Amino acid sequence: MPGGKCTICAHPQRGEAEQAIAGGESVRSVAKRLALSYQSLDRHQRNCARQAIAKAVETRQVASGAAIVDRMEDLQSQTLELVHEARHGRVIQMPDPKEPGKTKPLFIPPDPTEARLAISTGRKNLELIARLRGELQPKEDVGRQTVTFEEFELIYRRTQVAA
Repeated sequence: MPGGKCTICAHPQRGEAEQAIAGGESVRSVAKRLALSYQSLDRHQRNCARQAIAKAVETRQVASGAAIVDRMEDLQSQTLELVHEARHGRVIQMPDPKEPGKTKPLFIPPDPTEARLAISTGRKNLELIARLRGELQPKEDVGRQTVTFEEFELIYRRTQVAA
């Protein structure tokens, strides 16, 4: 802290307080929970810890983004399995009505409709994964045109006169 010593910088709960603030908890709530002076923690947050907290938040966001990409990649793997099953058929185990407690295999034939749906879903998953990784730019909204309020009023009046 410029011109003086920050009591929070030397406090044993400094790390816990900074993590809580970086996690989105309010300074007042952290101060109350850890029995710290609100003014000291607020001053520490503004003067000493701002860069450290900003870096922690950024790191947390990067980790969160990576977790989303990982989940999407897992979902894509499952989708590819569905594509394979829909194209080639699959075997499931069904209860055997003649022998209770036992199962017997049942072949489910390929389903072109299910395959097309799974392929379409897989394509959308790939597109989203590429966008999340920054490999594709966001879509531009070419199908819609925006209209100002004045233009809307003019169009509205024309439709009212025509009606």
